[in-house]
Amino acid sequence: ELPSTGGVHAHANVRTARLLRYASTEDLALLGLEIAMLLLIVFDVMEKAVFYYTYGTRITDSGWDVYDALFHTLFLIMMAMRLNTVLKFEGLAFDPTVRI
Repeated sequence: ELPSTGGVHAHANVRTARLLRYASTEDLALLGLEIAMLLLIVFDVMEKAVFYYTYGTRITDSGWDVYDALFHTLFLIMMAMRLNTVLKFEGLAFDPTVRI
């Protein structure tokens, strides 16, 4: 026969999550690298757009161009999702100095 708790035993397991992604000096270095990568990709997209506009070639002429377009699209989607996450965390009211 099951006990009155239904066989459920309480277990204290507290896990903390770091809401601030860039808290330490190493994290700020990571932020700098991410910004540099973002700028490189944005400049590459602009260069490709100017190239195709100037020379009038189509992206589908080469498999590598299709791959580049797919990569740039996925990267821009990923950056939009990251920006959305950052903006949602900015709206939260929390004190980063409190430790559990």
